[in-house]
Amino acid sequence: MSALAVILARGGSKGIPRKNLMPVGGVPLLVRAVRAAKACPRLDGVLVSTDSDEIAETALQAGACVVRRPADLASDMASSEAAMAHAVDAWARQSGLAYEVGVLVQATSPFQDPQDMARVVDAVASGCYNSCITVCETYRYFWAEGEKGWFMPHQTRGRRQARRPWFEEAGSLYAVRLDAFRQSANLFQPPVGTVVIPRWRAWEVDEPEDLKIAEALCRVFEGGMA
Repeated sequence: MSALAVILARGGSKGIPRKNLMPVGGVPLLVRAVRAAKACPRLDGVLVSTDSDEIAETALQAGACVVRRPADLASDMASSEAAMAHAVDAWARQSGLAYEVGVLVQATSPFQDPQDMARVVDAVASGCYNSCITVCETYRYFWAEGEKGWFMPHQTRGRRQARRPWFEEAGSLYAVRLDAFRQSANLFQPPVGTVVIPRWRAWEVDEPEDLKIAEALCRVFEGGMA
């Protein structure tokens, strides 16, 4: 099945100005995402959706294709699904190319791996799943607040080795059959598959301190080289 990587990179950001262009390991987040996607043999195209001239130029220089996102889809209130639906349809009209699988690649996850991208595409292309996401294994305890105070739902305490893990959504990659996605604009088309990735590869950059931690992770796992 043909697959298109879609990277949503708007110009506005409240937590970190110009966030998508901030460097980790000396390379802008957007460029890191484009490079990883272009290195994945299961992806047939890499598309960046943006409302920013600076981001558009950076994306083109990195080797991605670009569609311009309208202002109403670049606001703080616009959903990723709406922006992705616009990008896929706009690119189909602009290029004349059609794809069967869309992969939302989060630029704010600096440690994207081409093999992870191939695995989520393969899960959907297998016919077993209509969508696939990356997750991280966790043995942490989770609590919620109820009418009678705080409680621990649906978990049993005990030795780590005797407990079943939970799986936390990594937020880095989302693959979906585009025919199903177009009908509902929902990335989670059942049945949903998962690809387990290491927690460090799921690190997200949202706040200034996240950038500092990303730099430390880059030095540890990439030797400071992107």
